[in-house]
Amino acid sequence: MERYEAIVDDQKVYIRPGSQKPKGWQITFRDRFLNSLQKGEGYLLVSRNGVLLIPLSEVRKVVKDKTAYQQNTIDIYIVFTTEKITLSYKKNSIDVTVYKLRQ
Repeated sequence: MERYEAIVDDQKVYIRPGSQKPKGWQITFRDRFLNSLQKGEGYLLVSRNGVLLIPLSEVRKVVKDKTAYQQNTIDIYIVFTTEKITLSYKKNSIDVTVYKLRQ
């Protein structure tokens, strides 16, 4: 898996392409990326069907089980449809369409 990080406006940005799975584009959080998610600090940038720049504080909203952060990895999924973009973890999901950058 290729991983990239950047700094934008003094915030860490984790650039992940994701892997296409039946549930959508899978993004795996581990190590520093997982620690940043737990703190809600930084952003996730996904370049699929446009570019999404999602605050990790928003991603945290779907990872409601605090014990999940004790795991080695957390997998979220992003689904692109013509109407909206949804981010999910297990049974929880949120609409992240507003985080799509204009082209």
